[in-house]
Amino acid sequence: MKIKIILMRRVYSFELREYLDVPELPQRIVSLTPSLTEILIEMGMSKYLVGISSWCRTLIVYGYEELSSKPVVGNYKSVDEEKITRLSPDMILLAGGYQLRVIDSLKNLGIPFYVVTLPKNVSDIVKVPIEIGYAINKPDEGIRLSKKILKELSKIIDIVKEIPILILLNLGELTMPGFFSFITQVFMYAGFNVWNKNIEQPYIWGENAKNMLKKLSNRVAIVFEDSSLKPSLNNIITQLESIGVKFQGLIALPVMSLTSFSTAMIKRIPIIARYVINAYNSNTVEVLHIEQLR
Repeated sequence: MKIKIILMRRVYSFELREYLDVPELPQRIVSLTPSLTEILIEMGMSKYLVGISSWCRTLIVYGYEELSSKPVVGNYKSVDEEKITRLSPDMILLAGGYQLRVIDSLKNLGIPFYVVTLPKNVSDIVKVPIEIGYAINKPDEGIRLSKKILKELSKIIDIVKEIPILILLNLGELTMPGFFSFITQVFMYAGFNVWNKNIEQPYIWGENAKNMLKKLSNRVAIVFEDSSLKPSLNNIITQLESIGVKFQGLIALPVMSLTSFSTAMIKRIPIIARYVINAYNSNTVEVLHIEQLR
């Protein structure tokens, strides 16, 4: 019988504000967050991924075919403890925010985990690969990807001149990213006049979002990320009209087009920008498909 000895190291989770014990060099990683899964792949760490979430599977249609063979062990709000135990990972990665509710389950499993800080602004996007690199003891790979993200960000600065837009997300219910959201700030970097900057919170949703929308007086182009891979324009327009939102042009995007805080999301901005400008100038509505965003 072989005895598996794993050397451990103590790292600091900035999201939890506490120290955690993780493997010195993790070889079997479960990622529960799509953006973290994307970043691990971009860092060249896909061979260490042994399990993912159901939402991570969505990345397959965005070109990450290697995920098709990875077992699904949970979703955003729960994990399958039995499946995770069978996979015998030596580390689990997840993001802060909504996913923190699964921590008790992870503690019950007794498997080391690390919680990555959920980005609230553009600078946080640059830091995420560095933090992941720190957590899995691959600092050079983290820095390398961080530099790549900085280069991609420099390419989108002021590519648009003050086109007024409103960003909306369907995350199970209508959600608006606020000023303290990396989504809002990325579009502001690109030169858009983003109405969401008036919301002094990271996100608002439900009735709060609907009430905020009633304050919208000027016509804007709407950038709408749906919860589906194939957004329905009719459903989206009906929803907006029921609230009384007036807009001048609308671009509907498939799920995870904007909410992913990876290099791929930043690369999509110039593509999305071209369609938004056209929609605003011609007052048209359009769905962008995944093939158009690559």
